[in-house]
Amino acid sequence: MAEETGVAKILAEAVDRLPLAPAAQLALIEDPTLRPAERLAEVKRRGRPPGAINRKTKDFAAYLLGRYPSPLIGLAEVAARSVADLAAELDCTKLEAFDRQLKALVELAPYLHGKMPVEVNLNSRQGVILAIPGLNMAAGQSFDEAVAALQVEYKKDEENQGLEK
Repeated sequence: MAEETGVAKILAEAVDRLPLAPAAQLALIEDPTLRPAERLAEVKRRGRPPGAINRKTKDFAAYLLGRYPSPLIGLAEVAARSVADLAAELDCTKLEAFDRQLKALVELAPYLHGKMPVEVNLNSRQGVILAIPGLNMAAGQSFDEAVAALQVEYKKDEENQGLEK
């Protein structure tokens, strides 16, 4: 093999003297084992993370709570007073005072007791009407006219259906 000269020789010597650089480019290659959802999770989002409180809002809440009592404490004090004392102080009837106490209790309840989850019944069977113009609906016919023209047979579901022998 011919001996290198000139620029090729200088570059070869420089490469031999340089330390090996870490493989920084490898991080740019996608990991084929990651699923799309995991790939999206790796993407850094801009701005505040979800659920984070705005700094100004947090600072203002701290300022208000430093100067004044918490509104929740005020609601609790209204709810804890006797109806007669509250009615006398507000110059109203006992029924009106009691109504205000109930409102205070309703406002306080979510902070003390979690709301029960909404029950969703997925077992109910309800009919679905699919109207396709030209197939089961005449051209120019309104949806209501097409539904009225349908012959729908309703069958009552029978509970406790047993196998007949």
